[in-house]
Amino acid sequence: MAEQIKRVTVTFQTSTQDVGEKIIYRTTETLPDSRVFLGLAGREFRCATGSADEQRKLLAGSIETFVFGSDSNVRSVAANDPTHRTMENVRAYPVYIRFEPQPNASDPQEDDWCLEHVRVGIEGAAGGRVDLEALEGEERIFLGSDGGHVLYLQPGAAQTWG
Repeated sequence: MAEQIKRVTVTFQTSTQDVGEKIIYRTTETLPDSRVFLGLAGREFRCATGSADEQRKLLAGSIETFVFGSDSNVRSVAANDPTHRTMENVRAYPVYIRFEPQPNASDPQEDDWCLEHVRVGIEGAAGGRVDLEALEGEERIFLGSDGGHVLYLQPGAAQTWG
């Protein structure tokens, strides 16, 4: 029987305003109605904490962590539960981050998100582990209406398919 996923941890580091302005003159944090999704094991999971009434932004310079599965901290726990997927599903499908900008923004660049680093850790119920990441060192990317919405991750140095 295939190993079930026990927990998924996603950590985003949003660029600081100063760094973002050096790259391109746009805001670096997200607007309250924008959404971020993790594509993993053949489906998407929404990266959001708190109640639906608390529209949270990913602030410039912040590091945010979202936990799915065991010890979850995300909104809509049942809808965002990865424990019915397997570590085999993780290997079979691409892993990505998808940014959905605020709908009907007055300026398409108004809600671009300057992402500095992302790391995804996937823990299996039998002890298997996979770590994936994107954007190292000085590399950054704006996700949004003009530059694209998706960033694919690659296996990190600590990858173990166990």
